[in-house]
Order: sequence, then C-alpha cells, then structure tokens
Amino acid sequence: MAEQKRPGRWRVKLLIAGMILLVLLLCAGCVALTLFLQDSRMVTGRSGFVQQAVWRGTLVLIVASLAVMLLFRLRDPEQGGLTVGLYTVLILLCLAGCYFLVRPVVLDLPYLEQPAVTYLNALGFDVDDFSDAPTEYEISGTGLDGKDYTFSIGINLYDSGRTIWEENHSLHAKVAYLPHTDVVISLEYLPALDEEARALYPSSTDLPENWDSLAIQINDSVYTLPQPLSAFLDDGWTFADPADAERTLAGASEPYSDYDHISLDLVNQAEQEIDVTVYNTSEQDLPISECTVGGLYIIYGNYDFSGQQVQLPGGMMLGWSNREDVLRQYGTPSDTFEDYSLDYNVSPSHRLNLTFTDDGILDSILIHAQEYFRSN
Repeated sequence: MAEQKRPGRWRVKLLIAGMILLVLLLCAGCVALTLFLQDSRMVTGRSGFVQQAVWRGTLVLIVASLAVMLLFRLRDPEQGGLTVGLYTVLILLCLAGCYFLVRPVVLDLPYLEQPAVTYLNALGFDVDDFSDAPTEYEISGTGLDGKDYTFSIGINLYDSGRTIWEENHSLHAKVAYLPHTDVVISLEYLPALDEEARALYPSSTDLPENWDSLAIQINDSVYTLPQPLSAFLDDGWTFADPADAERTLAGASEPYSDYDHISLDLVNQAEQEIDVTVYNTSEQDLPISECTVGGLYIIYGNYDFSGQQVQLPGGMMLGWSNREDVLRQYGTPSDTFEDYSLDYNVSPSHRLNLTFTDDGILDSILIHAQEYFRSN
C-alpha cells in the first residue's frame, strides 16, 4: 500500500513547489517592475516611453478588473435601483479612466520616430524627493512658443545640465519629446540657438534682414519706424492710460522748431506692454492718434514677451539671442558700453540700442527713427 501512495505524494509536492515558484516569480516580477518604474535613469528615451506604457497598462488592468467585478455585481437581480445606478456610474468612470490612461500612449506612437522639439530658456532644475516616492529630477523653462514646460529627466542629464547652468545662466535646452506623455526622447544643452531653432520659428517675410531698416517684429506684425500710431492701434494696441487717448500734440509751426512729443505705454489684449515715443511732425496741432511713433522701447525683464514674439532683422530674438549672435549678424557697433550695451547708429536721431543681461542675453531693444526738429 505504501508503494502505491508515493506517486500521489510526489504530485502534491510538485504542485506545492510549482506554486511556491510561481509566487517567487510573481514577487520577483513585481520587484523588477517596481525598480524599473522607479529608476530615474530610465525616464528618458524609449525606455521612458515603456515606463509610461507599463504603469498606465498596470492601472488599466486594475481599473478594468474593478469594472468587471462591478459588472458581475450589477447582474444580481436583487440589487436595488439606487445600487444599479451607482454601479453603472462607477463602471462608466472606470471605462473613462481606461480611455484617458491609454490614449496618450497610443497618440505618442507615431512620435517615437519623429518627436516634437522645443527650445527652453530661463532654465530651472528641481529635485522632487517627496516622502517614499521615487526621486524625480526635473528641468523647466519657457519655450520659443511662449509656453512653460516641465520635463522629467534622468539624474545624469540633471547633474550635467545643472553643472553647465551654474557657469552659464543663459544656457538653452533643446528637448525632443513625446507631446502626449511628455517623455523626453533626447535633451541637448546649448549656449545659443542653433539653425534648427531658426527654421522652426522663422521671422516674418516682411521683416528685413538689415538692422538699419530700424524694423521690428512684435508678435505677427512688423513695424518700421517712423510708423503712424494708427498702425499700432489698428493692430489692437490701446493706451495703457486711457487719458492719453485725449491728448493733442502741438504742431511745429516755426522753422527749426522742435517736434512736440510724448512717451507713453501701449498695451494689447495679451497684456503685453511697449513704450513708444509719439511725435507730431506736422505744422498743425493734431490729436495723438494722428501722430507718428518715432521711438520704441521693449524690455524682456518684465516678462511680457517670450519666445519668438519679438524679433529684430536677421532673426535676433529678445530674451534668446546673445551678444555674440548680434555681433555676428550686425557687425561692429557704432558704440559700446562694456558688455552691457551695443549702439548701431544710422545718424544721431536714427539708431538701434541693444542691452544685455550679465549672462549676455538680449534684454532690451530701443529704436529711435525720428528727427527731433524741423529742418527748415
């Protein structure tokens, strides 16, 4: 009898051993999955996309299992109407959750071969090590499109970027990323914009290439000074101080008399402000709306403008181009003040003045293109 029972005992032992092995494999798989999802070195590139797909897929399985359980409970004929309604709402919420978890991954599949590209400045480097959650290393900044971005990056990219940034606060970052999951495919730190950036965000075809045109592109409009104030008003600019709209400037009725002028602020619907100097170059008194903008001043430091919203001839961008870019594009200036200021003069009354931050980034633009008095 003892000999006949051995095969049964072996089967039980094998079954137990198999179950133990399965549990160990599941535990090892969970540990490996956890380490993979928490590995900050793998949040970029295709491995970063896989991380997104895995954790989203895991959540989908959990949510879908909950929906199936609720569906079986819903089939119970003893359930009351209120319970049926609640279960139905929960099932619909589970399905919606699955949809929104899966959708970004599916939409980003075409971008794996050709990711979206943005350029960032005003860089920030942050470490999120809250509680027991995996440590996240992040880079943030303002893009050439004027939007604010934050991306998770690996510790190596974080350390290398922060080291360079501490030496050069004007550092730019070129980020290739998946637009729906925000996974960084590649990241490159740049001291200045490259040709691809200029190709992505070209200047208006109406903006001349030569600086002595004294032209400027603001958003989608190009202004060549001197320019009638009405051109700005027609483009949606209004007086920051409504009282300025009622002003009248005196005419220059006598030979060699000074042109009456006033400096004031204009504001648009995006709450961006520019400083303009308005002249009356006629012999008659005129309402200010019929006068001429002969001077214009824009500063980046107040952050009204970002990205490619303000450009000078040759693609020089406020807040992005640096001193070397300007010298390379415009040549030797008429005058300089240390590394802070460059003057390009057509004449004493027609000039372009550019100032730069301590890190050499174009910070303000002053254009003056108007005589100060009558010539006869």
